[in-house]
Amino acid sequence: MALELARENGAGIVGLGAYTAVASRAGLYLRNEGIAITTGNSYTVVAAAEAVLTALERLESPLSQVTAGIVGAAGSIGRGLTLLLSENVARLILVGNPEHPEKTRARLREVAAQMVRHLVGQLAKGRKFERGTLGATVAALDGLPNPEAEEEAFLRLADELVREGVVLLSSDIDAVLPGADVVITATNSLGKLVTPDNLKLGAVVCDLSRPPNVSREVADRRPDVLVIDGGVIEVPGRPDLGWDFGFEEGLAYACMAETMMLALEHHYQHTSIGSGVTVESILWMRNLAQKHGFTIADLRSFDRPLTERQWTRTLRARREARCAG
Repeated sequence: MALELARENGAGIVGLGAYTAVASRAGLYLRNEGIAITTGNSYTVVAAAEAVLTALERLESPLSQVTAGIVGAAGSIGRGLTLLLSENVARLILVGNPEHPEKTRARLREVAAQMVRHLVGQLAKGRKFERGTLGATVAALDGLPNPEAEEEAFLRLADELVREGVVLLSSDIDAVLPGADVVITATNSLGKLVTPDNLKLGAVVCDLSRPPNVSREVADRRPDVLVIDGGVIEVPGRPDLGWDFGFEEGLAYACMAETMMLALEHHYQHTSIGSGVTVESILWMRNLAQKHGFTIADLRSFDRPLTERQWTRTLRARREARCAG
């Protein structure tokens, strides 16, 4: 129906909602419908990373010392976050679907190999990574291949990182999530995957999933944990967008903001569909956001703005829990 209306009204590009994106295999089933579409996933990755960085800075936690857990790492958004965060975090825990553990591990291994290829490409361009980060760890590996080498070369390096324990691949979320300082969920699961019992002391959790994957019990039972809603954007000028997302006026999801930015650029081509979320598309969207004035909104938790009282409570609970431990 949305595509029919778009064609009738001469729309340049249409953004797919979360459910449509899942049902259409990240837009691939709709690519021949005669109109440009986007899942909005590239800017969703940007917004999530910026939200996490903002939270860590406020909580005085250096990103370069962080272990990040990505739940849904084999998906489009999860893979994009793996590539982007690998430049700055110390360790990655990639979590996939538990229903097919062998298939899941193979897919996560491919994501890890893509991550290594990305870091090798950055090194080839002269990039220097901060000591202790995954980027620096990859730089220290022997016999780095050409960035354009066959996939097998990067799979071998990914396996080496797994053996060294700086990358962990798993489909058992309860077993591995307690090792993550930062948790980002990006799945199409209907379940509450993140609970008070599988989170590390002082963890920061960014929930991108719709419906949410984080149990509301976390807010009640874990005052040391900060849960933030990812992907909420302030549209420049904060206009009335004509519909109610449950946000304050002028706020929208990052996927919708990506559609707006592409329209402003008159970029009427398929974007961010299928596996088309690349570091290049992520960085392009970040640049477009800066160009047009789109920024992350004030951080929210469980659909409500975070107050100063909540920040203070979380900081105090984190400090008390660490002293007690």
